[in-house]
Amino acid sequence: RRARQAARTQESAALFDRAAQAFDSAGMPEERFAARCERGISLVYADFGDQAKRELQDLMAVAGSDAQRLRVGRVLVDLLSERSESLEAVQAGEAALAQARRLGDHDALLRLACHVATALCRLGRAGDAMTLLLPLQHWVDTQGDDELRMLWHGEWAATLGHLGRLREAVAAYDEARAAARRIGSPDAEGRL
Repeated sequence: RRARQAARTQESAALFDRAAQAFDSAGMPEERFAARCERGISLVYADFGDQAKRELQDLMAVAGSDAQRLRVGRVLVDLLSERSESLEAVQAGEAALAQARRLGDHDALLRLACHVATALCRLGRAGDAMTLLLPLQHWVDTQGDDELRMLWHGEWAATLGHLGRLREAVAAYDEARAAARRIGSPDAEGRL
């Protein structure tokens, strides 16, 4: 995790692979699965090639619970969105969103909705992105932490921009930037 935080994603992926092997040798399947998920997260940012996608699809096939499937689904949707495989991201995202709703996992629901909204906007479906994001506004503003506020308001701003509602988009970007500042993320603040 420290390697990933230091933007050393290749090393992070290799270390999580070693951790997964160690957990396997120790007969700790839950921990092995978690380490493989963490490796997948590192691969999203270390390798936009097919390796990350294949590994996440393999991991989805061996997931043994709804919570595990949701965890892998979140990472897979993130990868597909980052790779601009928008149609696949929306399809995988819809399944993962349904799972998050069934499990009552608001954090996962919000993060997934943001990734799916990005993909929808890329597909020229900003209206659908707005429909997906709008019901989450009250929850994120009243119960979400600043990281989630930053994510939601940033995605909301992008969606408003795609719809040509630029003044509202600027105000939403300001909300997202303020949340980024509160969590001490100058990189995110700069991107916003």
